[in-house]
Amino acid sequence: MVLIRRTAMARQYFTAGLVDEMEIKLVPTRTAKGKDMVADGVHMPESTRMMADWSSAVLEVISIGIITSIAIYALFYALFLVVKKEEPANIFRRTRHTLGRGILLGLEFLIAADIIRTVAAELTFEALGSLAIIILIRTFLSFSLDVELTGAWPWQDKK
Repeated sequence: MVLIRRTAMARQYFTAGLVDEMEIKLVPTRTAKGKDMVADGVHMPESTRMMADWSSAVLEVISIGIITSIAIYALFYALFLVVKKEEPANIFRRTRHTLGRGILLGLEFLIAADIIRTVAAELTFEALGSLAIIILIRTFLSFSLDVELTGAWPWQDKK
């Protein structure tokens, strides 16, 4: 008897003629609702999955809070600079810099939440691929914002 956790692997073994249909026993894994089921994925205890989902949600709320609060702060800071009769170009530059730094910090928290959420889900190539695409996009946004704010590439001396 061959014990196989993944249904795709069982299909490959059977198709290749390595095992007979009667020799395959699929080992159950748990679903998000705690029911036993055979699936392409790795077994994770329900408590760990719930904690990872909760942690991911908390990080997303923190990210939204950071971006929102810094956007409001940047707006009030710009109004303060207008009342103080600062030069308009200076107001724009400082507000944009403050807002960009807030968005960068919020993006870092969102990336952490995505990583935790993907670990909590069934680990499939599809889930890992979508995580990789999300992280790539968010990292590109972070990189672009950093270059925009500092005015130099990360490997160059900052002025």
